[in-house]
Amino acid sequence: MDSIKTISFGEAGQIKMARTGALVDRKFTQFLIPTILMSMALQLGTIVDGIICAQFIGTDALAAINLCAPVILAFGAIYSILGVGGSTVVSTCLGQRDKDKADRVYTLGLFLLLTVGVLVMLLGFFLAPAVAHFIAAGSSMEDLVYKYVSIYFYGAPAFFLVPGLAYYVRADGNPTVSALILIIANVVNLSCDVIYIIVFGLGIRGAALASCTGYVAGFFVAFAYFFSSKRTLKFKFPGGGTLSFIKEILSTGLPSALNSVLMFVKMYVLNKVALNTLGDAGATVIALCNNCLSFAAIFIGGAAQTMLPLMAMLNGENDNPGVMFTLKKAVKVVLEASCVMLIIFELFTTSVAMLFGVSLADIELMEVSRLAIHLFGLSLPIFGINYLLMCFYQATGHKALAIVATVAQGLLFIVPLVLILSKVFPYRGIGIWISFVIAECLTMATVFVVGKITAAKQGADNIWLLKSSDEFKELDISINVKTEEISAVSECIQDFCSQNGASDYIATVTGLSAEELVYNTLQNGYGKQTGKKLAQNSVDINIKIFDEEVVMRIRDDGKPCNPLECDRDDGKADDPTDSINIVKKISSSVEYERTMGMNNLIVKYKKGELNAHGAAKAVTA
Repeated sequence: MDSIKTISFGEAGQIKMARTGALVDRKFTQFLIPTILMSMALQLGTIVDGIICAQFIGTDALAAINLCAPVILAFGAIYSILGVGGSTVVSTCLGQRDKDKADRVYTLGLFLLLTVGVLVMLLGFFLAPAVAHFIAAGSSMEDLVYKYVSIYFYGAPAFFLVPGLAYYVRADGNPTVSALILIIANVVNLSCDVIYIIVFGLGIRGAALASCTGYVAGFFVAFAYFFSSKRTLKFKFPGGGTLSFIKEILSTGLPSALNSVLMFVKMYVLNKVALNTLGDAGATVIALCNNCLSFAAIFIGGAAQTMLPLMAMLNGENDNPGVMFTLKKAVKVVLEASCVMLIIFELFTTSVAMLFGVSLADIELMEVSRLAIHLFGLSLPIFGINYLLMCFYQATGHKALAIVATVAQGLLFIVPLVLILSKVFPYRGIGIWISFVIAECLTMATVFVVGKITAAKQGADNIWLLKSSDEFKELDISINVKTEEISAVSECIQDFCSQNGASDYIATVTGLSAEELVYNTLQNGYGKQTGKKLAQNSVDINIKIFDEEVVMRIRDDGKPCNPLECDRDDGKADDPTDSINIVKKISSSVEYERTMGMNNLIVKYKKGELNAHGAAKAVTA
């Protein structure tokens, strides 16, 4: 693929056009806060349950909730594989402009979430006692664990469907609504924690019941989405493609689900080793570290999850520069978030321990907790990058590498290191805490080595495995929504087309079409913006010249505006001399999609089918 990234023209080359990350950056930022709020809501329930139980019931309740973490993680695996997997497939389909498949996968994903939820609820009536016995191993905490985990089984349909649906809503370009679903769920959870535990005295059972109540409330918020005018995904029977769709959903969501499953195994081993090494205090400190990780994951995971649907959509469009812009933005945010968390954990160690119920009066427990937080905190920046790598490979369809990253981080290194180092350095569990740092470093090294080997085998330039193509020549630019640059874009595109084998007619109509369509974006997409706010906006224009056709894509993040359908303020909607109608006549096809909150207009020109009269008419206009 020959790609011209910078174009200079004018008497003194005053204007330079290049593809920038401005549009992707704005869209990432728009999705970031709602996604962090989603991540916060998903993590907050367990964190709040732990804090309230520790303060009003005792540290035994905190330890019992931590022992239930494997069950909660198993639930997370189910809604991840069906929610994250399905929504990522939907995002990729939207990028490929396959709306029909996106609707079918959306429908199937929600059906599977509800069906599996009901099945787990029914099984829970029989399995809850056995599960409680298994994870508590006959300890004094078994009764507390049963009281907590049984409620989770009974609320499985809500625990699966609500977060899973939130992922699909986000893929539909509504991150604020998706965040609102989970925020409402956890506001209700927090309120009910106070009512059930403090007012009604339901103890640890009240904490689980509060979470269940919150997710039921979240469902009613989600239900309102189905009647929203902003919803673009529609219910459509999957039909004959059901089995292939299920396979695609499961394989795409496998890294996210596997992350939860391996966390189950990791937590089980950590709890066992900590109990054997430090006694009951070990379970409390592991619970403390787990809650610290959950708190950090709100921001680290939120940034990585922001990248996932946006990158999947861009990858579906084969927009490699857009994918890399998204990755760079995500890396920056993840590093900033993880470093802030590291500073908090290193400077305010005692306060963090006290927040989770560790008393200053218990000197030994406080010292172990401080040591654990200090050493564990060092792993956070590396953890953030490793998690980001997993999400990147998941979004770009490199599922094997995503699984490598997940297994390396969740099982391959941490489990043997904890088993070995806990015996080598048993004092205050120091061997356990340093295992986190070493395991994350080894995970990163493994992913880079495997990525290099895979890149060499596939002929890719680097570990990102984004391949270029020789099938077309490409112009990829961004322009600010300002009159001088809009006027100049036509000349830029005409020169590029002429220099790369397109006829004069093709070059002319492509350039003029781009100018008119960007003007249309200015008038209808950003029409009410003025001054500095308007100048901050930009439009991405991509031209691909194939042997038989020229394809132009214009993308902006203005208000929804389909130039093929929307009413014109100037009354020219049916005027045959109107620029939009001219573009429709002189092109082979014009397509419009509203994807991830962005307008995407695709115009194609078949070299052998160009209407010369139409081209001349366009030139005259």
